[in-house]
Amino acid sequence: MSTVDLKLSVMRRVFKHLSTACLATVLAWSTQVAMAADAGWPQARNDAGGTSFNAGETSLSALNLANIQIHWATRVVYYANVVSADGQAFATIEDRDIDSNPLDRLVRLDPTNGATVWKVPSPYAGTASPAIVNDLVIVAGNNPDDSFDGLVTAFDRATGAVRWSYTVPAWFGTSTLHTPLVSGGRVYLLSYQGEILVLDAVTGGLIWNRRTESDYSYTGIALAVAGGKVFLTDSRKGLIARDAADGQEIWRFEPSPSKVIASQPMAVGDSVLFMDRTSRVYSLNALTGQVRWISRLPQADSGSFCFPSGDNSFSNLASDGSRVFALCLNSLTNTQKLSAFELVSGALLWKASVGEGNRNLAVANGVVYVKGKRLRAMVAATGAAIAMPKIRDEFYSSAQMILADGRLLFTTSAPGNTFLQAWGLPPAR
Repeated sequence: MSTVDLKLSVMRRVFKHLSTACLATVLAWSTQVAMAADAGWPQARNDAGGTSFNAGETSLSALNLANIQIHWATRVVYYANVVSADGQAFATIEDRDIDSNPLDRLVRLDPTNGATVWKVPSPYAGTASPAIVNDLVIVAGNNPDDSFDGLVTAFDRATGAVRWSYTVPAWFGTSTLHTPLVSGGRVYLLSYQGEILVLDAVTGGLIWNRRTESDYSYTGIALAVAGGKVFLTDSRKGLIARDAADGQEIWRFEPSPSKVIASQPMAVGDSVLFMDRTSRVYSLNALTGQVRWISRLPQADSGSFCFPSGDNSFSNLASDGSRVFALCLNSLTNTQKLSAFELVSGALLWKASVGEGNRNLAVANGVVYVKGKRLRAMVAATGAAIAMPKIRDEFYSSAQMILADGRLLFTTSAPGNTFLQAWGLPPAR
């Protein structure tokens, strides 16, 4: 047998006897590489389920966060909500003139340097995050001719040209729209009046609409879409599951009257989760609405409550598929803690103090990020703090933070200075 034949024979035997664990490792590695090819953040909380988890982002890690630096900063008046896909970034920017008339706009940015590629007016859309679907970017706001009517507009990603628009008439008060969600070629919206609308993402045609039993003037993203269902949190009516096909109610779960819901829903696998104002996290079976577990946040006492979702795209829940991360405010000390639970059992894994003003969570590559008056990062498995530059936000902007294509993008505010910033690793040399 020649030397070459001997080597080939040995290699065949090695591969033949690879253990199942080794093969699983290889497969996991190849899957991770494939997922890393799409490391964008195309909508608020990254996915329609609202997990704020980017499985494809592998550039930043606990080992290199100490080395990140600012890549660029773009001045904005109030704040900017940004999304990213396929190497393109889009931001809704809130602005006002001297008479408080809206000058909100949608801007396409070059994510490598923050330069403006194009910009278009987008009235009253600055507080809502855009959503990317196919070759469109969807924005929800108000009709400039009648600010009481809601307006959904689809812009061409390449040019900024309007591809379609849909007006939501105001039947009581204002029909201002919350941040849109996209899933399965559809656009899901919730109006301040409590109307759910589902549009065809390609044509803008109405598929179905349902009026709910409450108004949503003072809530955040109250919708999540997953597994053929639309989940809606209602502070007075509980968590409601509807059929994504036609909007028919499937089930509802109502906590006791004293336990007011204080978060958006989050759908992970076959579970749907939410928080209430008595510092409890609930996990329900997404198919049936049956309770799987209820865990009380460890910092809870008679004077503490969970930070509500507010009026924007930020979140106080996140998940990486195996853990649930919950952010809660103690009203006695005005400080916040982040807690991690097992997704399946609800068992507490760890808790960590995270300062004040935190309204944003993001998870990627074994790291959970929380942004308030300061940006912090922790090991997702243990809660251990990760060294990184001190990035401060004096007014802890409520615009959403995203992690896409190796960059953290977020708004920071200080007296007279508000910027959309991008941070990442130093350029390769």
